[in-house]
Amino acid sequence: MKLKDMELVAVEKQDLTGYKAAMQEAFQKGFEAKYGPSEKRSFPTWI
Repeated sequence: MKLKDMELVAVEKQDLTGYKAAMQEAFQKGFEAKYGPSEKRSFPTWI
């Protein structure tokens, strides 16, 4: 995919909580893939 093919769109307010939760989960999975399982959150809680 070329960068020029991407379009940035604003997150709708009603979707914001789910969006933040999905970003936290994705970051946690990446962290654990690199450093191993962790009970602690690797990223601050925004919600």
